Amino acid sequence: MRLTTILTAALIALPVLAQAQFIEIAAGVWQQDPDGSIGYKLANTTDQIDIGSEAGWDKETRPVVRIKIETLSILPNIYAMATPMEFKGNGSKAVNFKFGDQTYDANVAFDSKVSMDHYDLGFYWSVPLLQTATLNTFNIDWGINVRFLKFDGTVTQGTTTETASENLVVPMLYLGAQFTPIDWLTLEAEFRGISYSGNSYYDYLGRIKYKPFTQSPLFLTAGYRSESVDIDEKDIRADLTFKGPFAELGLQF
Repeated sequence: MRLTTILTAALIALPVLAQAQFIEIAAGVWQQDPDGSIGYKLANTTDQIDIGSEAGWDKETRPVVRIKIETLSILPNIYAMATPMEFKGNGSKAVNFKFGDQTYDANVAFDSKVSMDHYDLGFYWSVPLLQTATLNTFNIDWGINVRFLKFDGTVTQGTTTETASENLVVPMLYLGAQFTPIDWLTLEAEFRGISYSGNSYYDYLGRIKYKPFTQSPLFLTAGYRSESVDIDEKDIRADLTFKGPFAELGLQF
């Protein structure tokens, strides 16, 4: 799925790159603080694993990479982002529980490891004439975002092991805003989200972008990101949040 995502993004981006007037590339790290519960092929509610008190997951710091390409044509602008996620821990439950087709004993330690890497491909437009009317200080973007989510989970207790692996494609609304009161400082906010059939997936972030040299393409950012996932898809039941600060180093052309 990762290769398909990369190839699809590359094919779509080619005509946009040919008319690009603005390119932004950034890489950084996000401290992901998890909370909530997760289960696979639930037989009842006791099969859900609390990732903090029962699975023993803790904060993890992971890399994040993104790129934005904007044009003056009628073609949509492109926003691509990769967000790796992986958590693991050791814990126990006070009752017997199932994960997939396997049953695990109460009050016996188990190990869990879950990755939820996701890749975003967004297409967006800016509100016409807003930047011009505000003397290039304010802008609003709107569009669609497709999130490719790769879920892999393993729970092990002694010789008992169950592994879950699923791919999800989640269409989302995208909204973004940028405010530049002075040349070297920009405040940004982004939202990606969807709600349907009892499922929801929301992703919020805010960042402060600082250019130490106004004539240089280099910039630094600091911000805060929060994801909220409440899904019941393909035998995966997840009610999770991930939140924490992030920092980036990037270039604008």
